[in-house]
This record gives sequence, structure tokens and C-alpha cells, in this order.
Amino acid sequence: MISNIDMSTIFSTSHLISSLLVGMTLVESISYGWHRFAEHIGIFGKMVSYRHYIHHEKNYPVKNLRPQGITKYQTVHPWSWYIPTAITCGLVFFLLPLVYAVPIFIGGLIHGAFIVKLHETFHIENHWLTRFNWYRRLVSLHDIHHFGPWNYGIAFFWLDRFFGTLKEKPPYEREINFPSIASSK
Repeated sequence: MISNIDMSTIFSTSHLISSLLVGMTLVESISYGWHRFAEHIGIFGKMVSYRHYIHHEKNYPVKNLRPQGITKYQTVHPWSWYIPTAITCGLVFFLLPLVYAVPIFIGGLIHGAFIVKLHETFHIENHWLTRFNWYRRLVSLHDIHHFGPWNYGIAFFWLDRFFGTLKEKPPYEREINFPSIASSK
């Protein structure tokens, strides 16, 4: 109950920052898992995988990751991301008191919007962020992801490092990136 909680703790900077960071970490973790297992491996079926397959093979194939003349990202309307988002939000608000749930939700929302917008820029040729080394490194890691089953992170790759899916040098050959779709061809 809120009456038993010290209000100065709730509105402290450390409480807000830690809750925001939990939200960001939660989004990064769920995004990694969804991207790897649902969209690439296809644990929820080919329909979910196929939407992401279109992004990799039709809109931004390896030979044309940044189509000339494109100034706006071509999306495939990734409706499948709504599923883990809705489940996670529901669980956060169901399991935690509002004093924790709200800043965790806000942190997740900020991070989610950030990675979506950042990913959109990866497929725009000569984006203004290209002048920064950190950005060029992220683009390189993302490009490698289009070649095979590596680098599922978008902005941060610590989970790739932890789970052994980080690849920092471009591969010599493409590998199967969508096993559930490749097996049906």
C-alpha cells in the first residue's frame, strides 16, 4: 500500500533512475529474445518470421542494405512486436505497484522508441549520424546481422556477447538467417 511507503523514496532521483534503467533493460532483453527466437528461428510460426524475412530479403537484402534515393525507412509494419509489448506491459502493471510500474514503463517506452528510430536510420544511405564512429560501428554490426544468425541487438549488443551471437567482423559467406522459412522452400 502506498500509505506504508516513504514518499521521499518514491520521488528520489535514484528511484527514478533505477526504475528507468530497469525498463530499458527489460525492453532490450525482450527485444533480443523476440528478435532472435520469434522473428528468426520462428518459434511462433512462419507468419511471425515471414514479416521480418521481408525486411531482410525484400526491402533491405544484403546486396542493397541502403537503397539509393530512399530517405525514409520502408517498414513492414512489425505488428508482431505488439505481442511481447502488451504482455510485458500487462505483467509490469499487474505484478508491481504503480510507483515502480510507471517509471519502468516510461523507461521501456523511451528505450523502445530510441531503438526503433535508430534502426530506421541504419538503412538510410549517408545518414547524418554517419559522421560518428559509434554510429558507424552500430551500422556495421547491424549489417552483419543481415548476413546470418548474429547480432540481434539494435543499439546495444551486450546480450549478443553474453549468448555468443556477437559477430564483429563481416562474414565471407551468408548463412541461413531464417531456418523456419528456409526449410519450407
